[in-house]
Amino acid sequence: SSLGSDAALRRPALGRGMAQSIARPSLPQPRMQRQSFVLLLLACASGAVDGSSLLRQGGLCPPASVIKLPIGKNANGQTIWSKPFTFQTGKGQGIGRNDVAEAMICGPGKFYFSPTSCMRMKYQPDIFTQSKSEVTTQCKVVQLDRAKAAGVGCIFVEC
Repeated sequence: SSLGSDAALRRPALGRGMAQSIARPSLPQPRMQRQSFVLLLLACASGAVDGSSLLRQGGLCPPASVIKLPIGKNANGQTIWSKPFTFQTGKGQGIGRNDVAEAMICGPGKFYFSPTSCMRMKYQPDIFTQSKSEVTTQCKVVQLDRAKAAGVGCIFVEC
């Protein structure tokens, strides 16, 4: 019991001033803002920010620009496709599948199938382009060479 009381004597009590100094950051506010800005710049330069938001330069996609992924085969061996993934928000969608060798792309746009996460979207994706002048709502099946070997981490359509 003397050990417990000795420990209590050695530990300083947190007075009002000490508690406030712990809660308050030790750096001045402008310096913290400057550090946050530098960290943001470094994240952009290193590719650690959401790659899909960097790809949005072409604008938002129309409802016809979609991707469908295979989810199985029917009794006749024909591919059963997923519900369409839409890209009207302008952001990539994380997939995380290692069993995708083909995909169905519909409508106009530049279609990305990245083996990495959406944060590294531009690192060696399978890319397919369908121009607005040639395609409106038509779909076609494409073979995903990189995704077949490395999986699909993220999909995106740039319009």
